[in-house]
Amino acid sequence: MNRAIQEIHGTVQGDGKLVLDEKLNLPAGRVRVTFQPLEKSNPARLLALMEQIWADQKARAHIPRSKEEIDADVNQLRNEADLGLQARERLHEDCQRARQWFLAFGPVKSS
Repeated sequence: MNRAIQEIHGTVQGDGKLVLDEKLNLPAGRVRVTFQPLEKSNPARLLALMEQIWADQKARAHIPRSKEEIDADVNQLRNEADLGLQARERLHEDCQRARQWFLAFGPVKSS
C-alpha cells in the first residue's frame, strides 16, 4: 500500500469550499483530510515584539555598536578569510610541487 503523504496549502472560502494552492499528486481514491488553520501575518504583533526588545535593551542600558565598529568587525572578518584563503592556496601549491617532484624522481629509497 502506497502511503504517499502530501501537504498542500489551500483556502476555505466563505461558502465552505476548499480551494487548493496546487494540484494533488495522488492516485484517485479515498483520502484522509486534516485541516489546520494557519496563523495570519500580524505586523502589529511584530511591532509589539520589537518594541519590547527595544524597551528591554534600554532598561539594561544597551549601547548598540556604531557603524564604524561594525565596519571594523566586517573588515577584520574579511582579512581573516583572505589570510585563510592565502594559506590554503600556498598549501595547494606546495602539494602540487611535491607531486611534480615525486612524479619526476619517485619515492626516496632508504639504505
